[in-house]
Formats: sequence, C-alpha cells, structure tokens
Amino acid sequence: MKQKLTIAIPTFKRSQVLKEALGLFVPMLTENVSLLVIDNCSKDGTQEVVQAVIDAKPQHCIRYLQNETNIGGDANLMRCIEEADTEWLWIFGDDDRPAGDALDIIRSEEHTSELQSRQ
Repeated sequence: MKQKLTIAIPTFKRSQVLKEALGLFVPMLTENVSLLVIDNCSKDGTQEVVQAVIDAKPQHCIRYLQNETNIGGDANLMRCIEEADTEWLWIFGDDDRPAGDALDIIRSEEHTSELQSRQ
C-alpha cells in the first residue's frame, strides 16, 4: 500500500536536535505514514544519525536525502515538497515538536475531508 502522508524534516548541522525529533516522529510511522529527511549538506554526523534509525526500523518507510551543497533554507524546504510522493505532506523543522495527538488530529481531518468529497 502506498503511504498517504509524508512527514518531512529539512535539516542542517543539527544532528543532536534531529535525533530528538526522530525519536518523536518515528513512533508515528505506519504503513500509511512515511518519513523524509532532507539534509542541507551537513558535516556533523546527521547522515549517521538518520541511518541508525533506518537500520533500527527497517519496517518503516524512512528516506534520507543529502544535498550536494548547501542550497539555503528555503530551497531545502522546497526539496521536501518536491521529494514527497504522497497525497499529504507535513513539514516540520528539526527543532519542532509535535503535540502527542497531532497525527490523530490529522487523520480525523483527512477522514472528514474524504467523507465530504464523497457527498
């Protein structure tokens, strides 16, 4: 089944902050929810942090892409949009923290949207 929601995290040189964020977002992943990390050419161990999560959670769809050069914050954010391959996209900064029930709220909104479009 193709995922319906991508949680995208643009990041740059904040591997420890990203590691904390991944600890919050990875438990939200399901067969319908994937994670995308776009790294703006960090040299601080960001790739290793993400790869450790990918290795520990092979059952989840987690993608890591690293820009060849730093393309700037706005362009990195746009890469999240370009690389997402799901119907829905949720972009979080590497230092943002979701509310515990955020994904449930999104799912209920998505379900409401689907019901309304069928009427």
